[in-house]
Amino acid sequence: MNRQFAKKMMIRSYGWQLALVVAMILSAGLWLATGARAQAQTGYDYTVLEGDSWDTVASRTGVSVEELQAANPEAVRDTGWLLVGETLVIPVVSSPSPAPTPRIHTVQSGESWSGIAQRYGIPTSLLRAANPASVRTGNILYRGEELIIPPAGSSIQPTATSPAPTATATATAEIEASVTATMTEESEEASATETVTPEAEVSSQETITATETVTATETATETATETEVVTSTESMTETSPLTESASLTETGEITAGEEMTAGSGITTTGVMTDGLSMEPAFDLPECPERFADYAEVMTDLINSADPGPEAVVAFLSACDALVDDGVEMADLTGDGSDELVVVYQNPSAELIFVEGDLVIFNSAGANGDGGYTLGYRARAAGEVRLLTVGDLNLDELPDVVWVDTTCGASTCFDTVNVRSWDGTTWADWTDGTITMAYAEINLSDTSEAGMGEEIELEGGIYGSVGAGPQRSRTEVWASVEGGPYSLLEKSYSATECLYHTVLDANRAFLEAPQNGFEAATALYTQAAEDEGLIKCWVRNEELTELRSFSLFRLALIAGYSGDSAGAAAQIASLSAEYPGSVYDEVGQRWLESFESSGDAASACEDVTLFAEEDSAAWEMLADYGYTNPSFEAVDVCPILDLSSGATEGETEEGTE
Repeated sequence: MNRQFAKKMMIRSYGWQLALVVAMILSAGLWLATGARAQAQTGYDYTVLEGDSWDTVASRTGVSVEELQAANPEAVRDTGWLLVGETLVIPVVSSPSPAPTPRIHTVQSGESWSGIAQRYGIPTSLLRAANPASVRTGNILYRGEELIIPPAGSSIQPTATSPAPTATATATAEIEASVTATMTEESEEASATETVTPEAEVSSQETITATETVTATETATETATETEVVTSTESMTETSPLTESASLTETGEITAGEEMTAGSGITTTGVMTDGLSMEPAFDLPECPERFADYAEVMTDLINSADPGPEAVVAFLSACDALVDDGVEMADLTGDGSDELVVVYQNPSAELIFVEGDLVIFNSAGANGDGGYTLGYRARAAGEVRLLTVGDLNLDELPDVVWVDTTCGASTCFDTVNVRSWDGTTWADWTDGTITMAYAEINLSDTSEAGMGEEIELEGGIYGSVGAGPQRSRTEVWASVEGGPYSLLEKSYSATECLYHTVLDANRAFLEAPQNGFEAATALYTQAAEDEGLIKCWVRNEELTELRSFSLFRLALIAGYSGDSAGAAAQIASLSAEYPGSVYDEVGQRWLESFESSGDAASACEDVTLFAEEDSAAWEMLADYGYTNPSFEAVDVCPILDLSSGATEGETEEGTE
């Protein structure tokens, strides 16, 4: 048995070794081929941008399409496409009129992408395309790193001659299929595949590959069913420095992610992971000990570094204070230069809840040449999240909208803030406080009453037992005729609680001078008669108290409507169903006064005097948790002025 096992292992070993030898021979051949091409010509790398074609790349780099395609045969496709993120070799070949040789620039302190590009007379996008490994979040450059300076082409604009489309995500799956590595226990097979790029190096996760593929397969067989094939997707180099999944726009900004497949990437703090230390091209200040000092440090930095906005982003990133999706640059004041909106947070790990803030830096002069001023600071109470920057309400004035989330012991509250540039300052563009517990916030055009988009919040459920019976609500805040955002609509979710039905009825009752008594009558009737409505709080006689109260309010509606017979009938029902209850007594006193004076409001004044002496009449509704409305003696029998619409008594909302 041991001999058979040893024989089997020997065959496997020979199979691996033979396949490896074949792969090495093929690799050497391919290296020699690419090395010969490298000796025949020199050049530099160019990363394909979105919208690029063979014509535009040739025009940008000052070489002919023929020379470009000859140097990059693997990128020549039947479709004529180039792939976003694909690397092309820009050749410098011997010819009667050779293209200029690219230069190397070592980044110095204070330099930026735009400044370096301007120095050499090339577009910033071309400089970034030729140096994809140096393109980072915040456009940070590091002092001492080397950039390739591509020769300026005859034109930096795309030509009008039939630009070919640039393939993006749709081509990725097809290309990835050319690099495979399979190893299964059942078949114990793998194939040795080397896919060669123009630089003769391949990452095991390479997404852009050449069309030249060589596969070496060696099969060692012990039995008819056992096959061993060796797979190697090993790079020609010792490590695979970079897997590009980034698509670059024409401005050179990263529009998709980059993934480092080896440990050679530069971190945001300026220290390379392979041990080589590098510093940013601008000097970053130390991270403040106090979070309140960040705004002042950023103000100094944005006016001392070049470029200022990039320095601010680099500073916050180095301090671990930068918030995802928290940076926006746009011309918000109409002066032709961009303002900088930044959301940042306290990096301290000792905080229980997140502490954040928002600042707006106003620029002065073209491209901020006149410096920046701190136009606004939110001085937020909690975590800040930027919602939008732009003209939210279509009043032709820019708005900055964000959420400030603060958390207590049991509940978090979301407050929406709107600041609008009025020509001189960032004015508060809200009429009231837009706050809700655990709110889901949506910006959309939902109402014709408001201009532009409305602010819709849904939520309102507190996390405390003492909050009382709760239900979620929806609020719509609108900018009516371009004015500050004010509460336009409020609605509540359906509920089984009898108490909530009574609250809805009370609210409709107070709105009767404007809307009539129809809604209040329907709701009080439901509260008094619907056996499906349940107890939701801690009062022992909760259902009896609320139903007797609802019958009294039905009598009150009849009295305000001038229906004396209907008022008497409701009080009779109250006495029959809940004899001896506090509202049996309240109802009898009110009916006696009403039948004497014929005035429902006057009768309510008598009931208020009674309730002030007997607190049981109002205490039964006074404490349903701190999220629900308060209730006092004056609220037992509200006085309505049906002629003017004025209403006295009974508050609508509880404390939030």
